[in-house]
Amino acid sequence: MAIPLTPKFQRVRDKILSLGLGHLSLGREMDSLSGGETQRVYLLDKMTKNLQDHYVVIENISFGLSLKEYSGLYEVLRMVRDQGNTVVILDKSPGIQEFADYNICLTNAGLATGSWRNKGPF
Repeated sequence: MAIPLTPKFQRVRDKILSLGLGHLSLGREMDSLSGGETQRVYLLDKMTKNLQDHYVVIENISFGLSLKEYSGLYEVLRMVRDQGNTVVILDKSPGIQEFADYNICLTNAGLATGSWRNKGPF
């Protein structure tokens, strides 16, 4: 007989799946994860703590995601933002840009020596 899942466990499981992390096993070491997987685990940690009034900075979160998984990631990012946080994403993928409220696109070396290519609402 299967043991029923608690509502809290179900919510965490749903967040894991929406972040595209359903393939990970519980015994997996953090240093064996890809950069994108590591960033999504970091985001999951922030989501489960219900933080408010924080800056959440994430780099290359879309690495390894399929186009289908972008929408789940978008919903999670919007949830973190709607809890009263500021979400800053540093990512090269054009797919993640379509979900942003505001985009800054830099060329070459970035803010210090690069030039603005695009700035403003997407």
